[in-house]
Amino acid sequence: MAAHGAVKKGGKWRALYDRHTAGGKKDRGRGFIKVARGLVKVVFAIWSKGMDYTETPPLRPGSGPARRRRRDSRPGTGQLDVAMVQA
Repeated sequence: MAAHGAVKKGGKWRALYDRHTAGGKKDRGRGFIKVARGLVKVVFAIWSKGMDYTETPPLRPGSGPARRRRRDSRPGTGQLDVAMVQA
């Protein structure tokens, strides 16, 4: 099974498996099913877009370091990120 091999290899698939099985201690079958479903999603996306697989996905358009801007306040709080007076 591909899910077993992916979990053995480690990386993000092992982390997904561990997250759903309490570190491999319970519901191991359910963990393999979660990994298999994730693999199916990745394979479908790769085949439908005609891309090659990479461990780290490519950056989304507009999310690179050049587009990041510093926020003056934390969203939804109205409080400043940086204190106006040094303590």
